[in-house]
Amino acid sequence: MRIAFVTLMYDAPWGGSEVLWSQTAARALAEGHEVFVATHAWPELAPPLRELAAAGASFYYRPRYQDTLRHRAGSVLRRLANAGLLPEVVALRRFAPEVVVVSQGGWNDLLFHQQLADCLREIPFLLICHNYHDPVRQDDRQRARMIALYGQAREVLMISDQQLRVIRRQAGDFPG
Repeated sequence: MRIAFVTLMYDAPWGGSEVLWSQTAARALAEGHEVFVATHAWPELAPPLRELAAAGASFYYRPRYQDTLRHRAGSVLRRLANAGLLPEVVALRRFAPEVVVVSQGGWNDLLFHQQLADCLREIPFLLICHNYHDPVRQDDRQRARMIALYGQAREVLMISDQQLRVIRRQAGDFPG
């Protein structure tokens, strides 16, 4: 099976949210599956990710955002070369996964990656939710996007029953 792991963790090169998906990726490799990993390009790759690369995982390193004109211009030029698509979406499609596991450092990170979310409409995906905040103020449009995204996922995985209750309440259609 061809399995892609996309981590949206942005604040640090490694954290608790990285452990679950990376161990799953290591197990998939050990069982003979093909594994693709999309992660941010950190100055130094975390040791567990170096181990995945050594075990045969292929990687796409997403450039970290920088609030500079040079970074924004480079981003536009990279997308122009790919008919407007982000390079990570091109790399994911090229890998042609049978399933994608998206690990969010939070619970709604994918909402801020619209091209990736659009790409996932074509591929079965699982969504792992980690850090969450209560209360979160969402407008009706944001809430509708969240509900639609969760509804598209093959599975939505939470780190705790408390997180599940909070997110259900925030979705506005479940008792908390």
